[in-house]
Amino acid sequence: MKQLLVTISLFCCISCFAQRFPPGDSLSLLTYDTVRVETENGVKRFELENKRQFSFCSQLYNIPQYCNASDVENCCKYSTNIYEIQKVTSLGSINCLNAFPNGYDLTWIYTESISAAKMMVENYSTQLEKQWISFKKRIIKCHILNKEFPGYLYESIGNGNIKLYRILTYGSFKQYNFSLDYLTMSKLTDSNDIPTNLKEIISFE
Repeated sequence: MKQLLVTISLFCCISCFAQRFPPGDSLSLLTYDTVRVETENGVKRFELENKRQFSFCSQLYNIPQYCNASDVENCCKYSTNIYEIQKVTSLGSINCLNAFPNGYDLTWIYTESISAAKMMVENYSTQLEKQWISFKKRIIKCHILNKEFPGYLYESIGNGNIKLYRILTYGSFKQYNFSLDYLTMSKLTDSNDIPTNLKEIISFE
């Protein structure tokens, strides 16, 4: 169920993402394993994966190597999807949701402008609010790579009475503009609840 929720989250974001390629992370920054290859309108699309590092705004970060999951496939990993004509990534996701009790998923999508990133967050939050059984919403200040941006903190109950905590925000860094979606089943009160390895990327108050 946890894995399904992450898949739905990422699919919703990708569905509203126009097939243009804004500034993203160069594929040369990491070595990837190819998980899946599909063809869309005659163009190949690759699902790529790395279990040791991930890139965000062209900066490299280590992925937690500890894992409590019985199935190694549920351990932390970074994944992205690219078309064969791309030389940079358009999106990325760190999936640790099933790796340990306080697991999480962090997904980002690069956009052409900060206004496009803001619109993506607003549209996605509206979609999510319609799907949940109930939710609490709080406007927060997010710090993304040490720059302040507005965001939403959600405590929601969805299908199956599953409680989720989520931060939706957007930001910019150098030439990159992006939306960010942080998801966890652990309570989010302040930045102390954000994993240490992600605090450089995202914190909030």
